[in-house]
Amino acid sequence: MVAHFTGLDDRTAAESLRGQLLFIGTEERRSLDADEYWPDELVGLTVIGPQGEALGVVVDVVVAAQDRLVVEGASGRFDVPFVAELVPEVDLSARVLKLAPIPGLFDDVS
Repeated sequence: MVAHFTGLDDRTAAESLRGQLLFIGTEERRSLDADEYWPDELVGLTVIGPQGEALGVVVDVVVAAQDRLVVEGASGRFDVPFVAELVPEVDLSARVLKLAPIPGLFDDVS
């Protein structure tokens, strides 16, 4: 990946950023499609099961080849692959995320 930052016009200047975290304001983010979410939008959402039962809260989002939600529930932490088959509904305004668990995957959660 190649990036250019205004005011950092050579390699030496760019190397001065080594180890630094870079951020943009939420108002500068690109627009997302209807089924896309920024990880920080998902953290803190209440996770509910198919009958509306509370299963926990999203405490982290692991962005990788297969994104995963890390959920903290009454029986501890568990990961949920962030795919439509398992997470059919995300309601940011209600701060709720609904799981459609596959038999055997979440049997000990609730």
